[in-house]
Amino acid sequence: MERAMELDGLRGWAALSVTVYHGFYMAFADAIPGLKNIVTASLFNGALAVMIFFVLSGDALTISVWRSRSYLAIQRSAVKRYPRLTLPILATTALTMMVVNAGWNNVTAASDIMNTRFLRPAPSEAISLGDWLSYALATVYVRPSSGEFATFLWTMKSEMMGSFLLFALLSATLKLRFTKTALALAFLGLFVVNALVCCFFAGALIGHVRHEGGWARLGRTFSFDLGLPLLAAAIFAGGTLALTDPSNRQSMILLAIAVVVGVNLSGAAKSFLSNRLSQFLGRISFLMYLTHYSVIVSLTCGLAVLAAKTGLDTPLAFAIIGTVSVGVSVLLAWAIMPIETLTISVCDRLWAAVKPRLSASTAVPFSP
Repeated sequence: MERAMELDGLRGWAALSVTVYHGFYMAFADAIPGLKNIVTASLFNGALAVMIFFVLSGDALTISVWRSRSYLAIQRSAVKRYPRLTLPILATTALTMMVVNAGWNNVTAASDIMNTRFLRPAPSEAISLGDWLSYALATVYVRPSSGEFATFLWTMKSEMMGSFLLFALLSATLKLRFTKTALALAFLGLFVVNALVCCFFAGALIGHVRHEGGWARLGRTFSFDLGLPLLAAAIFAGGTLALTDPSNRQSMILLAIAVVVGVNLSGAAKSFLSNRLSQFLGRISFLMYLTHYSVIVSLTCGLAVLAAKTGLDTPLAFAIIGTVSVGVSVLLAWAIMPIETLTISVCDRLWAAVKPRLSASTAVPFSP
């Protein structure tokens, strides 16, 4: 089965949506009249985008399992998971530390000019090397809200927990004939208790259906692009929910699943998400997510303060600042792409070193 490139593209646009949501929509919603509306809430829906990330993670982590149907595929993903997340976090939180320690943290100064509530707790005046290392290497996965980098990294606890819960369930059910049933029950149980990690199990099921050709068969039974209206409806419903009931996490989870299913069903969406721009955004998606906080606390807040001091604190000026901030976030993520390349190389080398020590598993058929 070939790589589902459209899912890389979806991840990229979701990351851009989060970046715009924070650097433009949230930052200047109080300063630009009419900025919050159904169109912007639908396109720049941070909550929906994060849940899409989680669904896509569950899908990506199990692609090799559905292909090889072996324990070795699970072990490979498990061995790589910690360094895959941690090395980019280590690098980008170092950037935050340098920004703060250089005195470029403008959150407090901008608090009366733009919305900085979503940036709380604001970074302190100095971050020590010890605090940086302990947070990036461990605390971010246990108590992400306890450090100086917590605002946007709260998702990492769910990323790590959801990944290893998924690995554990697959390891326990690999030789049994009810793997899909176990995944479905795990999703339902975690969904009922409002746990975000349920998205990982939904993603694994979506990936399994794609591997079996289920989405392609379903799409062929209709004379129109079934996925496109589902995708549009889910995105619009997500925007409506964000404006009316943003705390309704379970509904947002279902909409995130609907978005990913819609992409799997839509030929038009697959084509768009496989184009060069979408694939570029997909490649920089994780780094863009990790670095845009540093851009906002320094550049975005700093320009807002400068605009106020020079009497240019107008809605147009704030719109320009937000646009520039998003552009800088994209460029910064692109500029530090060697970190992503290095991370992939380290993960591959680690697996190459560990693989010989693990017993090769015999391929075991799954239930059809």
